[in-house]
Amino acid sequence: MSTYTELRGLRVKYLAANPSPGTAGDVWYDSAAFALKSFVGIAAWASGTNMPVATNAATSAGTSTAAFVAGGDTPAGNRVVTTFEYDGSSWGSGGDLNTGRSALSAACNSTIAAGLVFGGAVPGDSALTEEYNGTAWTESGDLNTARTGWIGGCGTQTAALGAGGGPHYKDESEEYDGTSWAEGNNLNVSRQGLAAAGSQTAGLVFGGEIPNPGAQLASDSTEEYNGTSWTAGEAMGAGRYRHGGCGTQTAAIAFLGRVNPPASDKVEAQVYDGTDWATTSSLSTARAQAAGFGIQTSAVAAGGMVASADANTTAVEEFSETVTLKTVTDS
Repeated sequence: MSTYTELRGLRVKYLAANPSPGTAGDVWYDSAAFALKSFVGIAAWASGTNMPVATNAATSAGTSTAAFVAGGDTPAGNRVVTTFEYDGSSWGSGGDLNTGRSALSAACNSTIAAGLVFGGAVPGDSALTEEYNGTAWTESGDLNTARTGWIGGCGTQTAALGAGGGPHYKDESEEYDGTSWAEGNNLNVSRQGLAAAGSQTAGLVFGGEIPNPGAQLASDSTEEYNGTSWTAGEAMGAGRYRHGGCGTQTAAIAFLGRVNPPASDKVEAQVYDGTDWATTSSLSTARAQAAGFGIQTSAVAAGGMVASADANTTAVEEFSETVTLKTVTDS
């Protein structure tokens, strides 16, 4: 049997009180209580309030209790201008985009009061950028390279990062300063349909679709951005593309998505701690092209397309992770 030291690379600490704040996976011996203690993370997905309209290939940003979902495709295949706002329990209508589009991207940590979306299919590849003030969308400076196919979008309205996208598996990244986009250094792996988390100076992209003659191929590649260059991180446990993701460079979550061949959707979710990916609780409805927002311990997956039914969905699922103190008392 493996010891704790072998598993974690650390010895069990002797402490006179419980550490605060607690982190899942922490183990220590409480010298005052004469007991071995640990913090255990309990993770689960639960059904949330359905979206007003079955939409896929939309984009989103914000927290699990204050987020927007903009654009996308309707069940009839029409690119829409609508914006929906979520408060953690109900959906409301927001201001319309100036240009309806699908497979667009957002700065993942932007907000309802200061939102940012860019790129997408109009049809045709778009370089359009729009800013949201909680009421209306306003056009801003265009991307240098028009693109669609789910660009990896990080950061905020005034300090954003966009990387990759399609068509034809791009590796370019661009930085936004609240007014205009400037070229950044390229990704190491060209791809589209990727997900992202983090900020302009501490960004993270993961998964995506990579070139593969004759069939789409899901990537498990992870890359981290330091504001200047991209560095390879640990590969995901399983590759996927057109998936959801949110969080930070050192605390991210990836969920849903598609693998080809064969064409199938995923229910699995994985979490990243800045070093390693680990499997966590799975969702109930397998799908791709869902909007994803929140943080690693409180995330939301909204809408998307269910490949098995060839139909959009209004389904919303919410992820939560709580940390519980566990005690084993000496006999």
